Amino acid sequence: MLDIAHFRVDQGGNPETVRESQRRRFADVDIVDKVIALDEEWRKCRAQLDDARFELNRTQDKMKPFFKEKKPVPAELTAEKLACDEDIALIAGTEQELIEQRDKALGSIGNIVDDSVLVSKDEDENPIVRTHGEFSNEA
Repeated sequence: MLDIAHFRVDQGGNPETVRESQRRRFADVDIVDKVIALDEEWRKCRAQLDDARFELNRTQDKMKPFFKEKKPVPAELTAEKLACDEDIALIAGTEQELIEQRDKALGSIGNIVDDSVLVSKDEDENPIVRTHGEFSNEA
């Protein structure tokens, strides 16, 4: 499976190289765009999850003084924490689905075809690079 960094321009990747490799394989080029779109969606979802966890931590920090003084936590803070927990669970589920979709699409893309490889639909057009031993035609 190719590294996702090949699809991320901001990390030095070049998706056009992957597209060209797909063309050389006579495979679907649109899958590259699908992987890029799913990755962008996952990155946004991951940012939302990080923000939700940050909010949960802030809420828990507000609750700490009550725990230290062994006082009951106000209902508003408890409700806020429960809401944060629900948001995190929902976003984490969405994130996991996006990871599975992205990785499934990514797994359907073959390795990058080298420039030295002949482009043909079948092996009948492949040149003989070298032979080993003697060959006898038994057909």
